[in-house]
Amino acid sequence: MINGDENDEKTQQGKLRKMLEERTRELEATRRQLGALEREKFPPDALALLAQKRELHAQLEREEMEKHELLSQINAMIGEMEKLKGASSEIEEFKNEMEELKSAFGKKEAEVQREKKQRETERVEAERRERVSIMERERMEEELRERDELLRELTETSDELGRALNESNNELRRVKEELEEEKTKWRKEHENNTEKDEENKMEKRIKELEMATEELKRENKELKKEMSNYDEAKKELKRTREEVKEANERVGRAKEEMEKKKREWGERESVEQLKKEETEKTLELDKEKMMEMEKKVIGMNSKLEREREEWNEKERKLTEERQATEKEMAKQSERAFKLAEEVQKFGQKLSKMEEKEREWTEKMDRVEDEKAELAAELLAEKRRMEKRETEFEMAKRLLEEKEERIREKERAQNAQQFPGTTEETHVEQQQQQQTKVPMAKARKERDGNDGDEICRLSAELEKQRRLVTVLRKKLQQRELEEKMAKERKEGK
Repeated sequence: MINGDENDEKTQQGKLRKMLEERTRELEATRRQLGALEREKFPPDALALLAQKRELHAQLEREEMEKHELLSQINAMIGEMEKLKGASSEIEEFKNEMEELKSAFGKKEAEVQREKKQRETERVEAERRERVSIMERERMEEELRERDELLRELTETSDELGRALNESNNELRRVKEELEEEKTKWRKEHENNTEKDEENKMEKRIKELEMATEELKRENKELKKEMSNYDEAKKELKRTREEVKEANERVGRAKEEMEKKKREWGERESVEQLKKEETEKTLELDKEKMMEMEKKVIGMNSKLEREREEWNEKERKLTEERQATEKEMAKQSERAFKLAEEVQKFGQKLSKMEEKEREWTEKMDRVEDEKAELAAELLAEKRRMEKRETEFEMAKRLLEEKEERIREKERAQNAQQFPGTTEETHVEQQQQQQTKVPMAKARKERDGNDGDEICRLSAELEKQRRLVTVLRKKLQQRELEEKMAKERKEGK
């Protein structure tokens, strides 16, 4: 809006300057033309009015020039204000860019922190999984060791039981053989001995041996049961070995997966490290940009402070100038009122002059009529004169021929007595012949000069009328400009 108002004011100023230059040129021309007429034709009161008009016009021109100077100063101040506003807008843009950079820097830092936390959680989770897998493997290995110990103990006990069973079987076999040998020996030696005590003893011993055999059988059954249990334990141990083997395979696969994950995590960490370095570089660049922007903002702020101080000083001066201009405008308004009164008076005098002008026009009309009559008479007289001139020329030729003859005779007669008289008379005759023609020409020139003077007077009167209308328009335009200036001041 301000730029549009400035452009309108500049265009108006250019138009006004052009109009003023044209009017000044016209006024100078009219002044030069009116100078002679005023001195020749107008009465002294009209000359005084015209002098007052010139003074008023000069005063108006001075006031217009002062007004244009004030307007140019105001426009310069407005341009400086626009420059300051542009600088403040640039500072605001720099601040907005700094805020955007700070927000982007904060976002990038938050992303880096999130990535760090995510990597940390992934690393902790991987370590936890690794610890769990290690613990599971250790537990499986411990169970495997325990089962191996149990199997070893079972094998040892089975071996011992087998040895004991073999020993008991051998002992039983040996006892049976001994018993059979003793029976045979006893039978051979004591076939005839029928003593009851020895038989009872032998029966007791046989019973003992049978009981021992029964006990050995029972132990053998128990050993068989233990051997069956040992077989079941072996089967269980095989199953446990298979489970341990599967667990080891699972642990191996878990180790391979862990190795893969470790490699992936290493690659991801390398990529993340590169990203981190890039983000750190970008953050460093952003920090440098922010530092440069802060320096620029500080410089712009200092410059803005200086410009604000200068602007405050200029504004103070401008307020003083405005007050002075307001006072001057008040004076000019008073002058304008006075000028309006004088213009009104001048209008009254101008109406009187217009009445005189009408009288002059009537006189000029009469003069024109007389001029037309004179022109008709002059044409008739001209024709008569042309006829007379032709007759006169013919008579003149005859007279000249006669005069030549007479002159030759007189020259011949008076050459010796009066040498100078003939020449003087000849010169007088030539002068008389030359004066006849300029008299007619002077009469024609006088009539033409009267017509030109009348035309010139009518043109000057028309120019004066136009000048009065122009002055009235200028006064109206000035009043409008003063009203517009007051409205602008009130709007500001």
